[in-house]
Amino acid sequence: MADAASSKVEDRLVATLAAYADLNDYTVQLSVGDVPIDGDRVIVVAAVDYRFFNGPEPNSQTMHEMAIETEVITRNQDDEITPDLMRAGRTALAHVVAALAADRTLGGMLQTLEEIDQAPILKADAGSISLQWQAQFFTSRTDHFTILGHGGLKF
Repeated sequence: MADAASSKVEDRLVATLAAYADLNDYTVQLSVGDVPIDGDRVIVVAAVDYRFFNGPEPNSQTMHEMAIETEVITRNQDDEITPDLMRAGRTALAHVVAALAADRTLGGMLQTLEEIDQAPILKADAGSISLQWQAQFFTSRTDHFTILGHGGLKF
């Protein structure tokens, strides 16, 4: 079965972050429900909102918008929260931004990928930090499996 276009975007984000050299100490995983976190240095990618808008004509394109959260986790629940762990999380999040800012179209797949919201660091969540992104891409109105990228590229 073919993956929906939105799933292809999530997969590309995971692959982009996993390939980024400065994040080699982290495991990058897609969040699917209550899948356990694998390790103490993890970046979790999760779509948190999704909507699409059809064009005015039957043969036009559909614009999709996804809110995607990238959460950096730098400790297990049992670890003591230290300034070093909090600093490591902020540094890793800066590398996430650098990795995604290097190509905001993910190889021509997206129209844009922009930062939209950073969650505040709460005492209970001091071992994690997250940033939300908004991704925009197009499909045909009748095919939400194939992304219509830049320059006629199809994904």
